[in-house]
Parts: sequence; structure tokens; C-alpha cells
Amino acid sequence: AESILDSLDRAYGGISFSRVGQVIKPGHFMPADSELVSTLMRVYNRINQSNAKPLTMGGGTYARELPNAVAFGIVREGRDNLCHVPDEYIAIDDLLFNTEVMAEAIKLNIKLSKKVPARIRYLTDEEAQKLLTNCKKSLLRLLIIMALSTGMRKMEMLSLTWQNIDFKSKLIHIEESKNGERRSIPISDSLLNELKEIEERNSNERVFKSLHVPMFHFKKLVEKCEIKNFHFHDLRHTFASWLAIKGVSLYTIKELLGHKSILMTQRYAHLSPDSRQNAVNMIQL
Repeated sequence: AESILDSLDRAYGGISFSRVGQVIKPGHFMPADSELVSTLMRVYNRINQSNAKPLTMGGGTYARELPNAVAFGIVREGRDNLCHVPDEYIAIDDLLFNTEVMAEAIKLNIKLSKKVPARIRYLTDEEAQKLLTNCKKSLLRLLIIMALSTGMRKMEMLSLTWQNIDFKSKLIHIEESKNGERRSIPISDSLLNELKEIEERNSNERVFKSLHVPMFHFKKLVEKCEIKNFHFHDLRHTFASWLAIKGVSLYTIKELLGHKSILMTQRYAHLSPDSRQNAVNMIQL
């Protein structure tokens, strides 16, 4: 610390500045197996399809001023570390990637209150048709159709490679879901036709070549269609709601969505036709 302060004193002297006080605080350290770091690394590796390990660095950070925080700087493999250098900048693609990692990690760490009812907004048939009619052939259109046909989460879809899609068995294999489990989802005929229209299908390449199909395009599309109070994740709610309305069992919906507990799926129970009447009518005296 003294050598650093001496260097600063010499630098100050050349520009008519002087040091009047000093505060030296211990560096901030967060264990690699802590909930914050492990969650960030799990999300990073899932999105980046890697098995990276966290690195540590010393020095001061704003994170130590908070009771439970970690300074997490993301530098992907093969990218130059441009932090704290002259003309520091970040590529747009890296910024979007970093934002995606942070957002997913935050969602995993938020504990939702049981008193707050889960939000369910789903498309009507008319709204869905309007959305697809106004969306030209594009990755965004394929993403929307896949979401409506499978109920997959956004990052599950964006992380897919062509080898995850079994055209023969008509199944999509998710290697690691949000819950860390593997699951397979049937491919509908309409989605299968959309997938077959894509000419280049190299097994190791992503179906959606960019991890960041721009969500502002989706927002603009929704606004153009004058669909109110609707977000991308609501496509997943739409898939589940449509199944419930058509009388599909909550257990089947749970398995398709990849819910760990049936309690999460029960939010769609009120949409199901009353199967109790049909059940008792099966017994005739």
C-alpha cells in the first residue's frame, strides 16, 4: 500500500494536487461456493455452454459496502479483457450476453412472496393469429412458434443446437433446464414444418445462431398488433393455458413445462373444465 501511495504522491506533485488523508480497507472476498457466486457461474455456464471456473481478484469494490453482494465481471473465453484500459469499451453482443446472465441469476435468487398471486396472461386465438400474421419468416417467428408449441423457456430455446432436435422421434431434448434436469418435449406438426424449412442444420450449431434474438423486435411486434400487457414469457403461459382449457391434465402440463412441483402448475387449474362431473358420470347405477 505504501508504494502505491508514494507513486500517487509523486503524480499529484506534478499537477499541483496533494493527499490530505487516506483510508485503506481490506479487499472484498466472496467464496466460490457461496450462493451468489455459484448461481452466477451456473447461469453463465448454461448460457455460454461452458464449464468455466470463477477467478478472484483483490482491490476495492463497491460490493463490500453491501451486506450480501459480489462483484462479478464477465469476460467470455476468446474475448479481450478491455476493463480499466485506455479507450475502454464493451461490444454490444457482450453487453447483451452479460445482461442476460445477470437477469437470469437475479430471477433465480428472488424469493417470491406466497401472498402475491402469480401473473397469468395468455393469448386468445385471435391475438395469436394476429401476432403470427404480422411476423415475417424470421428467427423471431420461429422462436414465437416454438414457444407457443412447446412452452419452453426463452433461454432453453436460444441454447438449442440442431443435435438437440430429433426429427425422427419428433422430440426436442433439453440437456439442462432451469431446474438443472434433462427433459424431452414432443414436436408438434406445425413446429416440425417450420424447423424443416431451415436449410442449414449443422448439428453443432445453434438453431438460433444469435443468443440474443432482439426482444425489442418482439416488443415492437406486440405494439403493432395492439396486444396489451403481454411479455415474451407469457408465450409459455399461453402454451400451458391453452392445454388446460382443452382439458389436458395438470400432471401432463407439469411434465411438459418442466415444473418440479405440481404446486407451480396449479396456477392453471382454474382454466380447466370441471372434470369432476365427467368423473362421477362414469359410474352409472
